[in-house]
Amino acid sequence: MVDDYQKHITLISNELNKVLFSRLTKKLDEIDFESKFEKTSLDNIINLLELPSDLRSYSGSKSKKGSNMIIPDIPKFLDGLSFPMLTSLIILAANFTAAKSLTHLRPLYNEFAGRIGKLSHPKRALWLTDTFEDKNGVSMALNDIHKEIKKRNLPIDFLVCSSKLKSDDNLIVIKPEMEFTLPFYKQQPVRIPNFLKIHEIFQKNDYDRIICSTEGVMGAAALYLKHAYTVPANFYIHTDWITFAKDVLNFDIHEINRSRRYLRAYYSAFDKLFVLNTDQKKWLTGKEMGFDEKNVFVTAHWVNEIFKPQEQNKHESFSHDHTEFIIHPEHTDAPTILYAGRISKEKGVMELPEIFYNIRKVIRDVRIVIAGTGPTEAELKNKLPEAEYLGWVNHSDLPALYSSADIFILPSRFDTFGCVVLEAMSCGLPVISYNTKGPKDIINNDKNGFLAETADEIAERAVYYLSHRDMWENFKKSAIGKSRKFNADRILNDFMNANDF
Repeated sequence: MVDDYQKHITLISNELNKVLFSRLTKKLDEIDFESKFEKTSLDNIINLLELPSDLRSYSGSKSKKGSNMIIPDIPKFLDGLSFPMLTSLIILAANFTAAKSLTHLRPLYNEFAGRIGKLSHPKRALWLTDTFEDKNGVSMALNDIHKEIKKRNLPIDFLVCSSKLKSDDNLIVIKPEMEFTLPFYKQQPVRIPNFLKIHEIFQKNDYDRIICSTEGVMGAAALYLKHAYTVPANFYIHTDWITFAKDVLNFDIHEINRSRRYLRAYYSAFDKLFVLNTDQKKWLTGKEMGFDEKNVFVTAHWVNEIFKPQEQNKHESFSHDHTEFIIHPEHTDAPTILYAGRISKEKGVMELPEIFYNIRKVIRDVRIVIAGTGPTEAELKNKLPEAEYLGWVNHSDLPALYSSADIFILPSRFDTFGCVVLEAMSCGLPVISYNTKGPKDIINNDKNGFLAETADEIAERAVYYLSHRDMWENFKKSAIGKSRKFNADRILNDFMNANDF
């Protein structure tokens, strides 16, 4: 009878969700976000979401009247949504309460089992993330982690929401109930999962802890599970949202401070935090955020074993099916600068023209090759037409690209780690980057690359290195040696220990 009851409640919930998200999709389609987002500001976002008055008061937002207001007609927007939304929430709340009532003494049980040395709950984690299939650094890093989890048969399962991926060993895929993009963050689709389905998966597989690595919808699901099942939840921070808000969304100082308060409140809901560079740990444990140092851990990424030096062949490496430019054999000895990654403003790519032209003032035959795609590609091509644009390059083809270039330039101040830095160095390619966050934890200045403070300094370092070929071999050896210190065995063992496995 209990099984039948649960089965039919789930069926009712699923049907209500279909009605809810079908109506919600139609209503969102009626809102012209593009024209109404004349200025992206935290005030506008808060007003659009129509947050409760106490939260608006905490953030410092005030209702305003004017052309920049983007609040839809809330009563009209909610018309037709109230019944399926409230009923679905009641069913979800009932499941939450049932789980909570059965598990609220879990800490006591765990302590008891530890003292008698028996009856311990099996250790198994559910790792939730909003990005796994997307072509970005976070998803690539998570895919590498998943491969290692599979290979080592570690007690961790990824849970992702996708309409394209299929479930695999240590990977559970659920279909989204709804999918859309936000006008101020188009590069990352928002996928809404069925929370009741996630609840059932957690219960069925008997997990005893949670790891989460994105602040989106799956972050909300992680906190729901944490409190429903009274389990620890740890957060893996991939993105520096304060820098993103400042450099990409153009938030002013007041909006940045509000964002920081929201992040502090959100991260405080988790038991432990994992970061990818020492600067981020200092920020989180400093006065601005106030986290306990013992609950903040510095971890790292590693690169796929395919990233190793290959025989140089600029003619073949810098040719591409989708580019009009091919490096001819007679030009293969020209000094070659490489940028590989997303072509977007937060990656600092719009500084590449200034950097390149400053270098070319001294080294006349220097070339620059750009691998990747992104929203700023057309603008960059207009300002830097001399570059060779390879478009999207498959991950498996990148080692040949790195091995054939002479220096890699990363003008980003946004990267929390810099997987591309480690990839390049693993292939013996020195990197010039800004002296910030992740890259400065990887690059040893003047040994396997250079750290700079300004675009002019990046150009100066590139000129210096490209003009002294006698130092290339030592830099390459040092780059490879440093990259090998980012070892998957050590990083994973430290990560598992920090997660109490």
